[in-house]
Amino acid sequence: MSKPEESKASGHMSHEGVKSVTKNLPKEGGAHDAWNLSEKGKKAMAKANHMNQLKHGLYASIPILCKGEECPYSDACYIEEDERPKTDPCPIEASTIEKLVEDYTEDLGIDEDDAMARSMIRMLVSTDISITRCEKKLAVDPDIVKSVIVAVTEDGRPLTKPEIDKAYELQNKLARQRNQIMKDLLATPKSRAQIEDNTDKDPSSIVATMKKNLAKYQEEGDEITVEVKKE
Repeated sequence: MSKPEESKASGHMSHEGVKSVTKNLPKEGGAHDAWNLSEKGKKAMAKANHMNQLKHGLYASIPILCKGEECPYSDACYIEEDERPKTDPCPIEASTIEKLVEDYTEDLGIDEDDAMARSMIRMLVSTDISITRCEKKLAVDPDIVKSVIVAVTEDGRPLTKPEIDKAYELQNKLARQRNQIMKDLLATPKSRAQIEDNTDKDPSSIVATMKKNLAKYQEEGDEITVEVKKE
């Protein structure tokens, strides 16, 4: 993910980096004045605007930050510990996101000006990444059914019952959500055929359905993550 060029020696932005950010500074009387931002806030808004203009800026908040050996998915990471860029976005997830965005955009023929489709692509990619996190958890601990303590007897004997692993349950839930988004984006031959065969259906109804589903996903939260504490 590209950033404004910085001088490694001084820690300050280069002339080109300053230009790329300051050109987005809000002008007096502009729409940004509605936020009543301070000068510091205006500069931060300019940086946010710059990030949103980048090709993958919309996806910047999806990857987790690298925590090196403290990462909850460290045991399933194929980057050597001394090569992991702590505090940076996870390079594996960032790379995967870039590839997914490019593939989905190309395969679906998404128009860059189609804001709704791009938003749904973001949810699709976010869901894919969350599924991958579940897979990493299950790769380290593949026991799908676990014995969970539900009570303790008076003599201190634990009572247990079998339960499906939460990561496995979440993985299945995410897979269903992913399939629904794919259908809404006409990403499967089946859903494409259904739309093509249904010639009597008003196109506006199709758009309305997609908007309804989009609102549903946003209400549920488009960021689903798996928190895993190392034993």
